[in-house]
Amino acid sequence: SSHFCSTRGCALRPPARRWDCEPAFFPRILAAAMQALSSLIWGEEQAEEGAEAEDARQLDAFRAEVRELLKVGGAAAAEEPVVGESELQDARRVVLLAFLRHAGGDPAAAARMWLDSQRWRRRTIPINRTRGISAILQSGCFRNFGLNREEPPRLVLGIDFMWGESAAGQDEDELELAYYSWLDEQLQALDDMGTADYKIIMLALRGRPPISFAQRVTPVCEENWPERMHKLIVFPAPWIAGSLLSGFMWLMSSSVRDAIMFVGDVDALASACELEIPRDVAEMTVDAFWAHEAAAAESDDWVRSGDDCLSLARVAYVKMWEAMSISVEITDPVDWLEWRCGVDEGYDIGLRVAFQPGDGEEERVLREQAVLVGEAPCESKGAGETGSDGAAGSDEAQGRHGSGRAEILGAGALCFDFDNTASWTSGRNVSVQVRVCRRAQN
Repeated sequence: SSHFCSTRGCALRPPARRWDCEPAFFPRILAAAMQALSSLIWGEEQAEEGAEAEDARQLDAFRAEVRELLKVGGAAAAEEPVVGESELQDARRVVLLAFLRHAGGDPAAAARMWLDSQRWRRRTIPINRTRGISAILQSGCFRNFGLNREEPPRLVLGIDFMWGESAAGQDEDELELAYYSWLDEQLQALDDMGTADYKIIMLALRGRPPISFAQRVTPVCEENWPERMHKLIVFPAPWIAGSLLSGFMWLMSSSVRDAIMFVGDVDALASACELEIPRDVAEMTVDAFWAHEAAAAESDDWVRSGDDCLSLARVAYVKMWEAMSISVEITDPVDWLEWRCGVDEGYDIGLRVAFQPGDGEEERVLREQAVLVGEAPCESKGAGETGSDGAAGSDEAQGRHGSGRAEILGAGALCFDFDNTASWTSGRNVSVQVRVCRRAQN
């Protein structure tokens, strides 16, 4: 009865001696949680301190390599060093770390790359703005959309290719120099600000650049402004456009290719950029992409890619209850050939791939008839996720990749047979991408 309140008689009160002899349960749990949280924070702080110490060690090694190269180069060439000690010490830490990352963490390679970049800048920057270069810069093809809503904010830039019209009739040398002048000006202003992120978002609007232009500027940008690309967004373009733009993509390093996104919807673009999209950009449509880019890709021209191979792409629409064959002619013998097929994201279609030799020999089957499931780049869907009419088949069939490789092929035709006869409700957009490496004598 002493455990009850004498005035109300309804509330249970624990004995006082219980709290005097044992630690409270909830305080113990709270203390353990605080200790775990403290250990976690302390561990993260230690990890950050370790990363900073490693960066500092690499930067010291980087600067030592630069000094050694300057000493050797100056003695051999008897010329003024390209940079002095004060310039080396004043170089921004984030810039030097970018060169280190681009060189795979090798201080000697990063030092050579940085010095080569400094030499290039002395020869090239600032760029003399001729009448042609000034006209290109004033044409509106290079755009600055400002800082986005990220923290710290990122700069969003854009190049409007105007479905090929921005480069039409332009001198290629002047177009290249105009791009360097504009890009360096934007990045210099960003770095002087000091509060924004080092990496930027670049929008490729209304098509892709001419292949010759991309071949010239891509290596220069990667050698002199390394590790600056956070995202490269192609707009407006459906994700399947990656096949059509494969020739352009292979000109870039793997780090830049990994940053490429194909966006066809203005809401998705706003989300990817974390920026309010200007009205004129929002009015660009995927229909215009298909009208220009897809038509341009239907030529028989092979595009030489960055690894000196040749690439070609095709797109087609396969109606429901129908089948279609896409044939790619191989006119010369090749050492090896790679192919990759795609279908609308989340949908499936039957696919068989075979090589028909030009000399009348029996065909060579490269992929037996099996289901191909469409997946967006950098995404992986579960085995049960298919299109609206669910014609996918077994898990094993869904796991079959829509890509392959063949070696030592003569002249002939590569045949891609798409089968959509199992679909009752909708057609499919399909794509074919082929890369070949010709024999040396050809």
